[in-house]
Amino acid sequence: MAKKSAFTLADLGEKFSDELTCKKYLAGLRWKGGDAVCPHCGHKKSYVFANGDCKCASCRKKYSVRVGIIFAMRGKSFDAPMTGVVELDETYVGGKEANKHKSKRTEGTQGRSTKVKAPVFGMVECNGRVVAMTVKAVDAKTLEPIITQHIKVGAKIMTDEWTAYVRLHRLYDHQIVRHGQGEYVSGEAHTNTLEGFWSLLKRGIIGIYHHVSIKHLDQYVGEFTYRYNSRKVDDAQRFNAALGNIDGRLTYKTLIK
Repeated sequence: MAKKSAFTLADLGEKFSDELTCKKYLAGLRWKGGDAVCPHCGHKKSYVFANGDCKCASCRKKYSVRVGIIFAMRGKSFDAPMTGVVELDETYVGGKEANKHKSKRTEGTQGRSTKVKAPVFGMVECNGRVVAMTVKAVDAKTLEPIITQHIKVGAKIMTDEWTAYVRLHRLYDHQIVRHGQGEYVSGEAHTNTLEGFWSLLKRGIIGIYHHVSIKHLDQYVGEFTYRYNSRKVDDAQRFNAALGNIDGRLTYKTLIK
């Protein structure tokens, strides 16, 4: 099947040429084609004005379809546990000490040190979705609860030889590639897909944002996770998915916490 053409700004302007059209489209997504629900009291009967705004029949307050919503870029697909073949890996995001002046370098930052870099942990299904997040540490105590939450017991998992993974064979079909010995593929076992995602993440941060703070890194990881998981849909489908995931209100104060 031929891939659909890109959803351009011209298409967007033609489809949503006025505010009323935008309100009607958003109302259909927010309330799934049903009656408007008052964001103040939850009543399901409202009067709709010609401009698309509403007035609740119960509390009598006026409201717009835009009240109390935000576009949640992380879909609910993350709730379903991963199955089949899943790669696990961790990476570190942050500046290279070698690029700093010698007087400003931090000692002991080699390997898995978190002194100047933030650890990010990820899991990716074979030909499927990725789940990634920042973590405080990459030890077994931190990673095992995340793994059991997101991967169904009994699934086949593939990791490197990092010590945090040594007990996973108790719950999973665990295959290992020994990167420390120069081994990157062992039979079917590899973490190449996840390594590719890490490259996309780091190149994206450098190319688009140049620098991000560790404090907000998890939100950037979420953005690139969404980009990866929506890679097989066209722009129009991605646009509808973003609008369809409206869920609550996000204030700037909450965003920058």
